[in-house]
Amino acid sequence: MNQRILFGTDIILGYLLNEEYADGVSVVQQWAKRLNAQQLLDVGTISITTHFVKTNRLSALKGFEVIREMPPLLAIFKMMLSQKDLWQERDERALLMQLNLIKYNKADILVTENLRAHELSRICSMDDKVFTMDEFIETCSIEHRDKDDSKGIILKEVSFGTLSLDDNFFNTFKREYAPYYYEWFKKKKDDLVYVAKDENDKIKALLKLKLELEDEDYSTIIPLLPPARRLKISSLKVDYSGQKIGERFMRIIFEQALKHKVDEIYVTVYANNTPRLRLIDMIKRWGFSYWGKKKGGEDVYIRTMKKKTLPLPRLSYPFQDGKSNVFIITVGKGYSKLLIPSKSVRENSFDMEPFRNAIRKMIILKEDNIDIKPGSAILFFRKGSGGEEEGIIGAGIVDDVFQSFNNEEEFLVRCRKRTSLSSDALHSRWEREEGKVKVIYFLHNASFYMKPISISSLLMVGIDIMKLRSSRCLPIENNQFRYLIKGTEYEEDLVVD
Repeated sequence: MNQRILFGTDIILGYLLNEEYADGVSVVQQWAKRLNAQQLLDVGTISITTHFVKTNRLSALKGFEVIREMPPLLAIFKMMLSQKDLWQERDERALLMQLNLIKYNKADILVTENLRAHELSRICSMDDKVFTMDEFIETCSIEHRDKDDSKGIILKEVSFGTLSLDDNFFNTFKREYAPYYYEWFKKKKDDLVYVAKDENDKIKALLKLKLELEDEDYSTIIPLLPPARRLKISSLKVDYSGQKIGERFMRIIFEQALKHKVDEIYVTVYANNTPRLRLIDMIKRWGFSYWGKKKGGEDVYIRTMKKKTLPLPRLSYPFQDGKSNVFIITVGKGYSKLLIPSKSVRENSFDMEPFRNAIRKMIILKEDNIDIKPGSAILFFRKGSGGEEEGIIGAGIVDDVFQSFNNEEEFLVRCRKRTSLSSDALHSRWEREEGKVKVIYFLHNASFYMKPISISSLLMVGIDIMKLRSSRCLPIENNQFRYLIKGTEYEEDLVVD
């Protein structure tokens, strides 16, 4: 049966009222057509929409099918509503009704930008079936590379002045910062920026950074920022592409912060439309917190770069607790290139297929009794082949662990958001392991491709090379871990004693 995609009420309203979601909805619908998927609305969304949208605008929904029968709320959702006051109940009922449709198998997935809907889905252990538009597009791009017309995207570092302000990408900047944006652009024309373009030379994303020293003037920010060495995110915008460019930009931001040894990263942003709220949500997920206001109305968000770790690894990424459990995982040559980028941005200013350089990734292991949990350190061991040196080529932090799947569909749905493998490859893995699999989400934070940690170093600390079998976790002692990473940038910059 073809996939059934239920659209969130928020997306439909935003699309019809002010077209904030027009680009994202367009890309989602293109993918739905390519995959012959059903595009669904529920009758509750239609009812809410008619209160805000003129009747003639509803013709824009002609490609959608409507779920007209709304089943009664399941007990778990009734209980959640009973704990809310009248106003909260009114706001959340529509969200829970859509999750309820997923539980009743009236739709396969829900696509929504509503942050509360995603929170509720996590509470109900349904987050594997609830996607943002970015997540849905990214999943389609990975699972159906042959149908992806965005795979020609290239991310590279260029001079700001080589870009054309006539590109539609800059319209929001020109509108929000008028009339000063043209003059500011000319002044900054020689500055370097990271830009992603598609095969038609259209800009899909842009990142501009600025290093600020202790004497920087912060008098326009309230409360006043104390003197510090900071990296400012001067410009950050990402259109929908399916290439995880936003996460790729976060990697660049953190690596530049490490390179310049800054105390903090900060950004000022207008919280006045949905794309900006998407940006704020993204940076908050990576540890940015609200500081205050800038004169003119922008919000200020700050992220510390002091070496420390927190219970939720993403909030203190890229730092690794030096006292955590450590595991070595073996990966084959072909898969290692998908899993671990060969270079960091410190050496690389040109990037094909940015999704390969996303931070949060996934690996599948054979289910076992080894206690690998969030916060644990992973070292990735590459088996030698084709003249490549065997050794440890990268490191990561365990972000989440899933196992004991009831069936293959549960496994496929859990993998869908983060894997670089096709559905056929996932099916083969499920069959090969007879359903006894463990899914590890991890944050990739270091690469050793230029100088892999060698077999001789592993032998020196007493690690049995024969136990480095594919798709298994090999626990090692903390003193072995510290010896292996001694003298690396990973030890110096990222490991917290």
